[in-house]
Amino acid sequence: MNNLSVFIGILPGSLVVLRSFIVEGLGGGRDFRRIKRHAELRSKLSTGTKAAENMDSLLEIEIKKYKERISHKIRRRINKTNFILIFIIAIGGGGISYLLFIQAQKFTGIFSVILWILFWVFTGFIVLLITVGGLPQLFDYEEKTDSK
Repeated sequence: MNNLSVFIGILPGSLVVLRSFIVEGLGGGRDFRRIKRHAELRSKLSTGTKAAENMDSLLEIEIKKYKERISHKIRRRINKTNFILIFIIAIGGGGISYLLFIQAQKFTGIFSVILWILFWVFTGFIVLLITVGGLPQLFDYEEKTDSK
């Protein structure tokens, strides 16, 4: 039971990391997988048919969008101030969640129920604050320079 309280203390940060893996995907992202499926479908079509031409144009558009998205990611740099702020909020929020969890286990009755509600509301708020308020501002983007 002692390990459970430690787990609850790191719950907000763990949920943020888990969310990033779910959103980005471990297999190269949704766009990459879609291009791969369409390329496999294109390879099964006969060259010179209308369907093959349509798939070629679709793949061209998808690859162009994918290239732009990857180029955008390459040009980004971590905003150190926002990173430190997110880190402090995650550690502080995890610590407070841990304390609420410990206190909710100590007491019984209505006070325990109130502490459990506070724990879940506060933990949810910290996760929401980090994922919606902090992570979108984690990166600064360099200006696109066209050198011809």
